[in-house]
Amino acid sequence: MKQLGRYRTIDHYVLIALVVLAIPVTILAPLNFFGSILAFFGLPAAYLSYRNPAVIRKAALGGFIIGVLLGFPFDFVAEFNHAWGWNTTFTLPVEFFGVVSLDIMVWYFLWAYLVIAYYEHFIDGVRSKISSKAVMVAAAGVLLTILVIFLFNTAPELLVLQYPYFVLGMITIALAYLVLRQAPHLFPKVVRGVPFFVLLYLSYEVSALYAGVWNFPGAYIGTIGVLDVRFPIEELFIWIVASSAVVATYYEFCIDDER
Repeated sequence: MKQLGRYRTIDHYVLIALVVLAIPVTILAPLNFFGSILAFFGLPAAYLSYRNPAVIRKAALGGFIIGVLLGFPFDFVAEFNHAWGWNTTFTLPVEFFGVVSLDIMVWYFLWAYLVIAYYEHFIDGVRSKISSKAVMVAAAGVLLTILVIFLFNTAPELLVLQYPYFVLGMITIALAYLVLRQAPHLFPKVVRGVPFFVLLYLSYEVSALYAGVWNFPGAYIGTIGVLDVRFPIEELFIWIVASSAVVATYYEFCIDDER
C-alpha cells in the first residue's frame, strides 16, 4: 500500500511538471489551439493511460459521451451566442454548420478523458462494469444535438441567450447537483481532483490568453484579472473551479457505478 501511494505521488509530480512545461511552450512557441490542447491535455492523458491502461476504456467512453455527445450541443449554443471566440487557425479543416470546429470537439474529448482518467487513477479505482445508463445519456446527447441543429435552421432566435456562458454553465452545474442530491456520498470523491484541475485550467487560461488563442466577445456577469489578462467570472467559477467535479459526477452517473 505504501508503495502504491508513493507511485501515485510520483504520478502527481509528473502531471504537475507537464502542466508547468506546457505554459512556456504555449506562450513562446507559440502554439495554435490544437497544439495547446495536446500540450495541456493530450500529454497528461497519454501519461495516465500509460501508467494505468485500465483507465483507457472507460475514460474513452466518457470522453465520447460526456465530451462529444453532450459537449457538442453545449458548445454549439455557446459559440452561436459568442460566449467565447477564437484568435487562432484550426488544424483540422472541418467546421460543423459554420459554428463548431472539429478542433474544439477534440478538446472536449480530451478534457473529459483526462478528468475521468485522473479520477479513476487517483480517486475511484478502476472497475470494469459500465452503467446501463450510458446508452440513455448517449441518446440524450444525440437528441439534444438534433434539437439544437433543428432550431438553428428553423428558429435560431430561440437559441439566443443574454448571458450564454452563465446560463449554460449553471444548467450543467444544476444537473450535477441533482445527481449529487440522490447520491451525496459521491460529493467528497468528485471534488478531490479539483485542486489539480484548477492548477491545470488556470495555467491553460492565462497561457492561451497571452498567446492569443481565444477571446471573450460576449456578455458576462463580470470579469476578473489574473497576471495582466482578463476573463469572465463565469470562466473562473464554472470551468476552472467546478467543471472537473461536474464531469466526474456525470461520469459516475452515466458510465460508472455511483459508488
